[in-house]
Amino acid sequence: MKHILYSLFFLSSLWASDEGPLVNDVAIQRIGTGADITDSVIYSHIKVHKGGHFQQHWLDQSIQALYGTGYFDFIEAKVTNEADAVKVVFIVETKSRIQDITFVGNKKMTTRTLLSKMKEKTGDLADEAKLRNDVNTLLEYYQKKGYPDVKITAEFQAVRPGHKKAVFTVNEGTFLKVKGIVFTGNKSIPTDELRDQMKTRPWGIFSFLSGSGRFTEDVFKEDLNALRAYYRNHGFLDVEISREKVILERVAKERLQIVIPVDEGKRYSFGKITFSENKLFDNAKLADAITIKEGTTYSPAEVEKATEAIRNFYGEKGYLESYATPERSPNITTDAIDLNFKVKESDKFYVENIDIQGNTATKSNVILREINLAPGDEFDLVSMRNSEAKLQTTRYFKSVMLTPEATDIPNRKNLRITLEEGNTGSIMFGVATSTEEPIAGFIELSQSNFDIKNFKNFFRGGGQKFRIRTQLGTKSNQVIITFEEPWVFDRELTFGTEIYRTQSNYYSKSYKEGRLGANFYLRKRLFGLWTGQLTYGVEEVRIWNVKDDAPTTIKGEDGSRSVSKLMFSIERDTRDNLVMPKTGSRIEAHTGFAGGPLFGQTRYITAGAGASRWWTVFKTMEQVFGMSARTATIGGYGGKNVPFFDRFFLGGSEDMRGFEFRDVGPKEGTNHDPIGGKTYAFGTAEYSFRLIDSIRFAVFTDWGFVNSRTNDWSTTNYNADWGFGLRIIVMGAPLRLDLGFPFKHDPYNKHTAQFQFSFGTVF
Repeated sequence: MKHILYSLFFLSSLWASDEGPLVNDVAIQRIGTGADITDSVIYSHIKVHKGGHFQQHWLDQSIQALYGTGYFDFIEAKVTNEADAVKVVFIVETKSRIQDITFVGNKKMTTRTLLSKMKEKTGDLADEAKLRNDVNTLLEYYQKKGYPDVKITAEFQAVRPGHKKAVFTVNEGTFLKVKGIVFTGNKSIPTDELRDQMKTRPWGIFSFLSGSGRFTEDVFKEDLNALRAYYRNHGFLDVEISREKVILERVAKERLQIVIPVDEGKRYSFGKITFSENKLFDNAKLADAITIKEGTTYSPAEVEKATEAIRNFYGEKGYLESYATPERSPNITTDAIDLNFKVKESDKFYVENIDIQGNTATKSNVILREINLAPGDEFDLVSMRNSEAKLQTTRYFKSVMLTPEATDIPNRKNLRITLEEGNTGSIMFGVATSTEEPIAGFIELSQSNFDIKNFKNFFRGGGQKFRIRTQLGTKSNQVIITFEEPWVFDRELTFGTEIYRTQSNYYSKSYKEGRLGANFYLRKRLFGLWTGQLTYGVEEVRIWNVKDDAPTTIKGEDGSRSVSKLMFSIERDTRDNLVMPKTGSRIEAHTGFAGGPLFGQTRYITAGAGASRWWTVFKTMEQVFGMSARTATIGGYGGKNVPFFDRFFLGGSEDMRGFEFRDVGPKEGTNHDPIGGKTYAFGTAEYSFRLIDSIRFAVFTDWGFVNSRTNDWSTTNYNADWGFGLRIIVMGAPLRLDLGFPFKHDPYNKHTAQFQFSFGTVF
């Protein structure tokens, strides 16, 4: 009984202490001359209230909340006893406001520029921590701009009660341009090859545009890490490239020479390659799955690739949870590293179901047709990854993730497809310009995940493509509407149509030309990378405003003519980039006819072919050599001649760059107007290299002829030019500037030089 009474007494004491004494008053006492923060703002963060019970943790939380506002430099709470109650007084010193921000010593960077980099602004409360952060931000900015020795200090100075000014004192130091990067001790890897691994570059004539040629410590540290990784992947596992040993040598007032000492160490090779704990497949099959061979240079990156290759080897056969762990054993005598892959084999799994999540707009069948797996199939890990890549290339989704998902059924897994819908519709306004068309504005509406039947979902989700484009220029205008269904009857067969109306005044001063027509096509992958396309086109071509002195060939086409034609083409394209290729090739051939069983007023047969190839000859400055050639012929039948507007022309920014538009080939009349030819051939070679990331310099030569007769490949009247130019990416679109010099021409297209340019972009 006594113990119970003691316990009750103890609990009652705790209860009384938890309530605490009553708070008689809560007051605020200000010190200093800081900003005027109202009492109501201060009280709103205080958790101790008049008439309530005092508790220490509420007082602590109140002080913490007041500091959290960022309004105060100093806060203290005093608690005094008054009879059976307490009085709490919060003594606060508020921060001053920033009345002005000034800079002293900044000569190369304007005050406006520096202010734009800072977080603190006039009118903010003066905060020492934010001031230090701004100093660090400005230091980083100066260093990126090529001032590695910059020094910046900052302080607040009192101006008047409650107000201060922030004063930044800047010692910019010297603007340093990287004159050169020199390596010492690199006996096995050439200097140019090492420089290619670095972001730090010597100063060049375009550095003021690209920002290269400046020394930044953070970037340089990344460069050293990249160099070490490059050496290790070439077998030099013990390589030493120390930042402390790097010499930054001033070779002139504003020039910096970087000397990087390299201690390569030993070069290691792969020793014996073995496998252990593998029962499903023998060593020979696993060895064939990897590229590592005994005696080749050791590379950590190659070990990672081999590990992944073994996982894929098992995974593509359904053994999803199999993996390999590389075990390395250095051989000191031979400087080789023996490698054993310890394999952990799993059961074989099959696909149970396919679960699609996140497709709020795209139909499930549009997704499933890109998947190389189906319920009941072996769960092929490689097919799963390929399917993920195919879904990503559709560009319907922001994110795509395919993963195996466990089920309650032994040796069965679901394929989960997790998606996030992307923005597939766009409206673009833009401008295009070229030598032929000084300026043209356009507006284009497109939807790459179109569904012609689904108006409730704003015509989205069917995987179709739709585009409408209107362009108005000083010498031409056009309206084009295109539609494409990539899977006809759920087969990998593309059907498309294009309806267009165009008018062009820049073909010649002797006439105007307009076209109204439509194309319908079927396209299918035939085999490998070869794609075939069958196109039927029908159009009405109108020639009007023919001048009195126009050639007879042109006068004969004054009026309208219908053309109904069927074309077949085959193509193979492996270019790494459609705008500025660096590797790959493109081969195409086509043939077709107009009229005859297709009706129409025009009859001809045509055939042609072309090929292009690009090589990256040196990685330094991304030096690329490209060659391209194409040829075609056309001829009438049934007593019909080929109208001049369907003949071949050369000259201008797209082919013979040393000549004016359509200025290569047969001419007629007193003004020597181009009338086109029935056989042509064209070839070009171009060597280009990167000046900065978005600018390339090119040297080129063009060669070609246009002959009047069908199947006439005589080179007697060939034309040729050479020249140089720039390739510039502006807002994602290519700007081509070329200056061409003809060195073989006819009597009517002789020029000393021809400037060609073309550019198109969107806003």
